[in-house]
Amino acid sequence: MNREMSPDTISFWVPGKPEPAGSKSAYPSRNGRHVRVVDANRRASAWKDVVAMVARAQYRGQPLTGPVRLDLQFYLRRPPTHMGRGRNAKRVLSSAREHATVKPDALKLARAVEDALTGILYADDAQIIDEHLLKFYGPREGVRIEVRALGIPEEPARVPASQPIPGNLTNSQKELS
Repeated sequence: MNREMSPDTISFWVPGKPEPAGSKSAYPSRNGRHVRVVDANRRASAWKDVVAMVARAQYRGQPLTGPVRLDLQFYLRRPPTHMGRGRNAKRVLSSAREHATVKPDALKLARAVEDALTGILYADDAQIIDEHLLKFYGPREGVRIEVRALGIPEEPARVPASQPIPGNLTNSQKELS
C-alpha cells in the first residue's frame, strides 16, 4: 500500500478485486411500513469496506470540503482464456484482448470507490467535479486512487456582457439563422 501525498493531492493503492456498485434493489419490510434498499452486488459492501479502511490508514486529515478531481485506475485480472498453456502459461496469447473492454463497466466500479471515500477524503461525492477513469488488465487486482483538491474559487469568473458565451447565439446571429 504505497502512497504519495502533497498538500493538495492524496494518492494510494488499494489491493483486491474491484467490485461494481450502483444497481440497487428495494424490498418492503415485513410490516410494510419501510422499504429496505440493498446493493444488487453482495460483494460491493466488502470492497467498499476495504477501500475505506485503506483510505483511513493513508489519510488522517479532515475530509476536503471544496471541489476535487478524482483519478481512478482499475486493474483487473486477465481471464484464463487470455493465457497460454503449459510452458507458455505465463504468456498472454496474441489473440487476447489488449484492453479490458468487459464487464464490470468503469462507471459502476467508480461508484463503489466514490461511496467508500465519502466522509474520509471528501465530505460528499458531489464535490467531484473532474473525474478520470481507466480500466486495465494488470498483474495484480486493485485500484490506484488519486484525489486532488482543486483551487477553483467557489464562484465562477464572470464573462463580460459584451463577450458572447461559446455555444450561445447573440441576437444578431439569431436574426441570420
